Amino acid sequence: MKDNQHIVTAFDDDLSELNISLQNLGKMAITQFELSIDALATQHQTTLDKIIKDDVNLDDLEAAIHEKAFEIIAVRSPLAQDLRHVLVALKIATILERTGDYARNIANRTKVIATAGNENIPGVNIGDGTGHPRHVAGCNARLCHA
Repeated sequence: MKDNQHIVTAFDDDLSELNISLQNLGKMAITQFELSIDALATQHQTTLDKIIKDDVNLDDLEAAIHEKAFEIIAVRSPLAQDLRHVLVALKIATILERTGDYARNIANRTKVIATAGNENIPGVNIGDGTGHPRHVAGCNARLCHA
C-alpha cells in the first residue's frame, strides 16, 4: 500500500494493521491445519488437545479483524479500492478461521478414531499413539513407501 498512500496516514496505518492481522491469522490457520494432519497420522494426544485448545485463538483474531474492518468502514468511510480491500479482508478472515475449525474437527475425529481403535478400518495408515505411524498389514508396498 506504500505506492498508494492516503492524505491521512492513520488510514494507511489502519489498513496496514488489518493486513498484519490477516497474515497472522493465515499463519495460525496453516499451523493448525498442518498439525492436525500430522496428528491424524500419529494420533499424538497432546498435539490433538493443543489443536482443539488453540482454536479459540483463531476465533479471537478473526473477531478482532472483523471489529477493525468495521471500525475502518465507520470512521474512514473508504471508497472504491479501499472499501474493496476492507471487504475482502473480512471474507479472507472468515475463510481462514473456518480452516482452523476444520483443523479442530480433524483433531476431534482423530481422538474418536484413536479411542475406538482403527484396526478394523481397511487401508488405513495412522499412528498408534506413540508418534510413529503404523502400517496396515497387506498394504501395497508402492503405496506405503511412496
